[in-house]
Amino acid sequence: MKFKYKILKIAKDVIFKSKNDTTVYLGKPEEFENALNELGADGWEMAQIVDPKGFLGAGDTGYAIFKRQID
Repeated sequence: MKFKYKILKIAKDVIFKSKNDTTVYLGKPEEFENALNELGADGWEMAQIVDPKGFLGAGDTGYAIFKRQID
């Protein structure tokens, strides 16, 4: 089997969000849920959450890693 991977950047809180920022904020559960539903509808399955900073302070980021099988 072969897989393709996609990374979604996630953060605890919004400090500053530029127009091109694709970060999903956990302080807005509906935003995170919508992102998950969109990826799921496109065939992406969450494989892992990587939490490099522990989400201890505002602006700390982590990553949700998704995969889907390719032919």
